[in-house]
Amino acid sequence: MVYFKYTLISIAAAVLLSACQKPHLLRDWQSSADISVIEQNDYMRRNFLPVQIDTPLVLVKTASLDGTPVNYICYAGGQFLLAAQNGLIYSVSAADIDDNADIQTADGISAPPAFMNNKFYIAAEKGKSALIIYDFDSRKAQPVEGFAYSIASPVVWQEKIIFASLDGSLICLNSNTLEQEWKSELDGKIISSPAFDGRQLYVITQNGILRSYSLDEGEVVWSRNLNENFKISPLITDDALYIAGFSGSLYKIDKNKGDILQKIDLGKPVHTALSTDGEKILAVTPDAVLRLYDSSLKNLFWQQKLDAPVMVPAVITNNMVIAGTAQKSFFLLDLENGSILQELKLKGRQASMPIIHKDRLVMGMEYEKLIEFQVKK
Repeated sequence: MVYFKYTLISIAAAVLLSACQKPHLLRDWQSSADISVIEQNDYMRRNFLPVQIDTPLVLVKTASLDGTPVNYICYAGGQFLLAAQNGLIYSVSAADIDDNADIQTADGISAPPAFMNNKFYIAAEKGKSALIIYDFDSRKAQPVEGFAYSIASPVVWQEKIIFASLDGSLICLNSNTLEQEWKSELDGKIISSPAFDGRQLYVITQNGILRSYSLDEGEVVWSRNLNENFKISPLITDDALYIAGFSGSLYKIDKNKGDILQKIDLGKPVHTALSTDGEKILAVTPDAVLRLYDSSLKNLFWQQKLDAPVMVPAVITNNMVIAGTAQKSFFLLDLENGSILQELKLKGRQASMPIIHKDRLVMGMEYEKLIEFQVKK
């Protein structure tokens, strides 16, 4: 049986990490199928795990943490990395799942950290600094002053850090000098993480200003006001951008020009991120209905109503849709037809999207828990 060890990492500058192995972090955010990363290294915001798994899932173990995990868990260099809402950060390696410590790092974290070059880039919504950089090599933390708080994950690419703040500022820093390279002010709060396809950056404000930037100079490539409220990040495929709003509108947009290619009405507001495998688009509404469309949004493959609203973004794998609900249910659906392949009753609500590595599925739960399943692949 494989176990996992949780070593709490403090990002306080004076704290040594003698119990934590330094992870070798993956540089390529579109890596092979072995990469078990959701948001942190997938700036296209796809919520896709390129693995095929079989039912049934078998519960292996539940561990107690000292904080409820944020939405995403990252895998890098043989370790799972996750942040808790109260500012604790965990590193997970092969050992005993029950070991953990209790060291405060920040007053509040909503967005998962970004990872690049053996560093954490952490956006905070409370505390002394809104941006904190933790270096695994030097074992030092560096607060970056002068920014408004953020609930959006930074984008870190090559030598640039993109930081989106609640006051509507989009800021690009040089990752080596931490000097500002460019800044753009949007007329609205930014409450979702920017998306990036390796060439252009896409940002949407809460009040519906959708804008594309060149990463190097911060030039506006195009801008469009969708005139409604949004909570979720844009989702990027090879040829388009997708976004859904509080009105229930689901948009397909030309990512190079900003033209609206298709718009459909889901009938309910969308608060939960979209998901895709690159060819199909999954939308989730608060009435507990999941809908899977083709990339044109003209054809509905299936819809499935679950027992309660979905708690965190649903994940698409090569053959399944994975979703947990407010009724403490955890569903595995057939990607082809939406039928329920397995339903599990848990002791808490899902708090983070699942991560799959080798023969294990791990996810965060409410009540400060981490849960681990054995999977067939």
